Amino acid sequence: MPDELGLLGLEGFISSAKNDLLVFRHDFRIRREGDLFSVADMERGMVVDLLMKTADENAACIFFLEEMSGRYHFLTTSRDPNEIAKIEAALSSAAIPHLRNDIPEIFGKEITCFRLLVQGKNMAYARSIIQ
Repeated sequence: MPDELGLLGLEGFISSAKNDLLVFRHDFRIRREGDLFSVADMERGMVVDLLMKTADENAACIFFLEEMSGRYHFLTTSRDPNEIAKIEAALSSAAIPHLRNDIPEIFGKEITCFRLLVQGKNMAYARSIIQ
């Protein structure tokens, strides 16, 4: 499955990959447990929502990839509002779904950090646009 995530441009988000476990961004995972496969949301290493449990490995992998494709993931950050506006304009003109998630007053300072998130299935295309 790491190859499929690479095609989406999401390979850099894999936090752990073992024979029976793939953890993505520390908060989403697919795991083989005996003859069953489970897909779950995690927080601080604990399962908070079991999204799927099945004996069908292909169904679990397809579900995992579809979830990753539909979720929004970190693309870039900047402290320069003009830079972020240019990137947002480029993403909009390419019809790439994106969200801006600003972080005001980092470390108690009056500095805002501008963060852009992109829908997973568009990550590779978005990266090629902003390079």
